[in-house]
Amino acid sequence: MFQAALAGFGAHGVMHLAQAALFRGYTPGVATAPLVVLPYSVWAWRRLRASGVPVRPGYGGVLALPLVLAGVHALAHTLVNRRQKDGRERGRGVAAWRGRRTGRQ
Repeated sequence: MFQAALAGFGAHGVMHLAQAALFRGYTPGVATAPLVVLPYSVWAWRRLRASGVPVRPGYGGVLALPLVLAGVHALAHTLVNRRQKDGRERGRGVAAWRGRRTGRQ
């Protein structure tokens, strides 16, 4: 299960970098992905191999990954909707951030 989580953690770091490249600018996580997420993932895989642990994701972890991702996204959706119902400003992601940065809305 740890190896499946580690694979997901590393993949999520790559996705942050891909999003920044796609949007051609800053996206949340682009600063920590190359400084924390990816180095830790590489270090952890190397430590597992050096310790003699067979490095291969188990089928249970691979099958659980879509369920875990769906659960995390459902939780995030619930939290965002709760925030919007409280009357706080509705976020519009990168477009809103860029608009505030340049003065455009």
